[in-house]
Order: sequence, then structure tokens, then C-alpha cells
Amino acid sequence: MSDLDARLSSLEALVSTLQHREAIKDLRHTYWYSILDKNVDALVNCFSNDAELEYGFNITLSGRDNIRDFFTKLMENDDLLRQIPVGANPLIDIINDNSANGRWTVEVSTLAVSDAPSRRIGVQYFESYRRDTEGWKICRMKNDYLYFEKPILDAEMT
Repeated sequence: MSDLDARLSSLEALVSTLQHREAIKDLRHTYWYSILDKNVDALVNCFSNDAELEYGFNITLSGRDNIRDFFTKLMENDDLLRQIPVGANPLIDIINDNSANGRWTVEVSTLAVSDAPSRRIGVQYFESYRRDTEGWKICRMKNDYLYFEKPILDAEMT
């Protein structure tokens, strides 16, 4: 193999890795916008059929149907007006063309009708991804909660 062939092969591998990373970032952004928009179908489509989700609070879900049921109930909660996730700091390890792992941090602001009208939650996600004919999917997600913060309201300061 000539030097040019080796450099071309190396460049092709790098481009492939970057394409996979960007596709996984797009998947994660689709997930967050689905939460913001309360779009359960789009959210569930981010997961593989056999996905496992450790949501936290002793909630563990297996399979898209169970994940759909959980998020449908969560999004249809009359008290929840909106969740606004802002994610950052991706660490994405491409294992091969069809498998990857990732770690993200996210801050979620929630708006509610109840006595706790807003709250901020810090979370880190540990994920595994699998690529199938539809593209990259989350096949395993574990949430690790970092903090819960209730903003001080003006009325509470007086």
C-alpha cells in the first residue's frame, strides 16, 4: 500500500467516525426536542426495540412498549407544563460501525402548575447505541441524577 493509499484509508476512517458521532449527537438532540415538544412517538423512536432504560428512582424499563407507556404517562401529567432539557459535554466512543457508547450531561428545567412551579435537575446519561437499518438508536440508558434545585421565588424572599 502506498503512502497516499494509507493516508486516504486513514482519512476515510476518520470521516466515518465523525459521521457516526454527528449522527449520535443528532439522535440525542432529537430525544431532547421530543421531551420539550412532548412528542412521545419521536422520543420512543430514539430507542431500539429491545432498549433498557434505568430512569432512576427505582424505575427500570425494558423494551419500547414499556418506555412508551412510561413517557406517555409522564408527558400527559396535567401538572407538568413543560420540560426544557439543555444537554452538553458529549463523550462518544465509536466501537465499530454499528456500536458506540456515550456520556452526556443535561440540565432540565421543569415548569409545573403545582406548588413547585419550577425546578432544575442536573443529570448525566450513560448510554450505549446500536446502528440498525433506521440509523443509530439508544439501546441502553442509565440516568445518574446530580442535583435537584428549586429556584427561590420573590415571594419566598420577603
